Amino acid sequence: MGAFINDGYTLDGYIAAMPDYELEAIRFKYRPAGGGEVTEFLTGEDTLPGQERAKRDSEFMRKHLVEWDLCDSAGKPVPITAENCHRVHRMVQAKIIDIITQFRMSDSVPGEPQTARMNLQEELGN
Repeated sequence: MGAFINDGYTLDGYIAAMPDYELEAIRFKYRPAGGGEVTEFLTGEDTLPGQERAKRDSEFMRKHLVEWDLCDSAGKPVPITAENCHRVHRMVQAKIIDIITQFRMSDSVPGEPQTARMNLQEELGN
């Protein structure tokens, strides 16, 4: 991906496991939000009541996620719906939204080569 963002592309995302919270790693595909959409998403963020903000966040995730590897306790794939996005652990939700809005990059996938961009991110501590 270059500096110019074409409409209609999908990126791979990854969030590393968080063993301290007993959260497994998650792989997903997403369509990044553009600048205007990010600004609109953030407008009034601090003034929204909790339930409205949670609903907005869940719908935003549903709109941008193309696929994910989340499974329920029986091992069945969990469909991407606003309701299911709302049920994702809040720490994971926040990371997914930050990746979609391009405020953070995906975590490095263990065993896969890192790009120079990922190495720079780790050096900067982001």
